Amino acid sequence: MQNNTTCNSKVKPIEHHIFDEAWIARPSKPHPTMSVQLTLLPEDHAELGFPIKDRSRLTTITIPMVADSGFQSSIIPLPSALAMGINKAEIIPVKLFMCGTIKEDLGVEGGIIARACTSDAVGVNGSTKLMIYVSAKMEKAFLCREALISLGAIHANVPEVPVSWPQDLTASVEYSEPPACHCPRHGQISQNTKKTVTDTSNGMVYNLK
Repeated sequence: MQNNTTCNSKVKPIEHHIFDEAWIARPSKPHPTMSVQLTLLPEDHAELGFPIKDRSRLTTITIPMVADSGFQSSIIPLPSALAMGINKAEIIPVKLFMCGTIKEDLGVEGGIIARACTSDAVGVNGSTKLMIYVSAKMEKAFLCREALISLGAIHANVPEVPVSWPQDLTASVEYSEPPACHCPRHGQISQNTKKTVTDTSNGMVYNLK
């Protein structure tokens, strides 16, 4: 009888493969991201019992956010929240404990109330109000399923496949350039922008207005 361990040790591991009429060695596509403009809503903070005393320091930021329909709540890194002008002491305390896929603590410090705005390929703006959690551990920002539905990025019944969609779509669609987006780009300074702040811990660029 052959020793399976010995036999398998002689076999070379393969790269990730995609089936497109035949098996093709191809890396998985990266996480989809959206350029999102976030604006704190002090009136909503006050309505929930957590007023922001000095509203003059509040500013709008534009950051890339991972569009993750599996994420139950939107979350941003703490430096992103502080770049909006809010003090750490003004972040809303929350009961929610968030953990990742391997049950690791995501380091939730609290939450903020903000308006998220983005644009589609033809420049049509979409916006929604969100309670966004703030993490002291995460380096990327994530948009949750409800936010993606509100912004029109995914349909409300995901993961059900709409009957109007082609039935021959596969995960192996060739790489292509994303459609042009007319919302502010990551690192782009608009005419109304006074300065740009770069957070060296995560590479994010905040466009301050």
